[in-house]
Amino acid sequence: MTTLNIFPESSLYPVLLLGQFLAACGQPFIMFVPTKLAALWFPDSQRAIANTLASMANPLGILIANLLAPKLVTLPADIPKLLWVCTGAAGVGTVLATFGVCSSVPRTPPTTSAAEGTEPFFLGLKKLCKVKSYWILFMVFGAGLALFTAFTTFLEQILCPRGYSNDFAGLCGALLIACGIVGAGVAGAIVDKTKRFEEVAKGGYVAAVLACIVFTEISRYRDLEIPIAVSIGVFGFFGFGAYPVSMEMAVEVTYPVAEATSSGLLYVSGQIQSLVYMLAAQMLIQPLSPLEQSFASACYTDGNSTSNTPQDWTVPNLFLNGVMVFFVVIFLIFFRPVYHRLLAERIAEVNDILRTVVETGPVENNA
Repeated sequence: MTTLNIFPESSLYPVLLLGQFLAACGQPFIMFVPTKLAALWFPDSQRAIANTLASMANPLGILIANLLAPKLVTLPADIPKLLWVCTGAAGVGTVLATFGVCSSVPRTPPTTSAAEGTEPFFLGLKKLCKVKSYWILFMVFGAGLALFTAFTTFLEQILCPRGYSNDFAGLCGALLIACGIVGAGVAGAIVDKTKRFEEVAKGGYVAAVLACIVFTEISRYRDLEIPIAVSIGVFGFFGFGAYPVSMEMAVEVTYPVAEATSSGLLYVSGQIQSLVYMLAAQMLIQPLSPLEQSFASACYTDGNSTSNTPQDWTVPNLFLNGVMVFFVVIFLIFFRPVYHRLLAERIAEVNDILRTVVETGPVENNA
């Protein structure tokens, strides 16, 4: 609406904030849906990959927007064009969701857990408070999401003081998401086939943290584009791989708590920790030495610019890595999940078999 010139210039900023507020209000309805969708519409052999596809739609959209933006916007006057393209894409999605989705649940539940239903919201919250493994996952997932948010937000500021261009930082951001989508798909397929939620999640978190540590170290030096890109890609592959698996595991360890409740609180943890860690990281940045400042020309849009003074992000990176290492160690040692949903489904299957045997009678042996 700010591009239509129907508001006075003095009110454009409040209108912008209103739009951001409305978008933020709608975000939970999208972010909390994947686990519910997977639970109600897919059998247990497809839930993880269904969750992955639904969850990765959001970062995929971000990736496409980041790739399109430089092509569509070459001058400030082109920004409205980009906004209308994004609005059009959102409009298409709204139309498809409004007229294409005609039922909240399928006629025939794909699993016994889908047929049983879930706990009411407040009763579910009370049950969550008693599940130790969930709260460990709550903190670890939140820290991982916060680490991802911080790195994607500060990536350009981390790299440019070492002489890396904005284009390279943008490429790293795209590589992070692209590799992450691939990793999430691989992890989802493995979990659907093996049901090894714990092993896949722990392996993903450990590999992602190691990749972040490597990135923190090599990003302090110049002319290491390939190693930096590789470390970013590895971080995305394993970090995103643990993302949908963690959400499915949250549902498993808290069943019969509603899927949107258990997975939604994981996002709340991520948002809160993101805010805390990003503020703390900005308080820990250090000034560059005179020698380092001579290599920081990539941070300026033109030679006469004096804004956005480049700074050393080594200490904030070490802080973020330290936080994540702490939580991952706790996760490795103390996280011992019980998959209540899978267990309930297996018990229901056995009961169905026994009921069928009782109703039909024993099979006679004619030998």
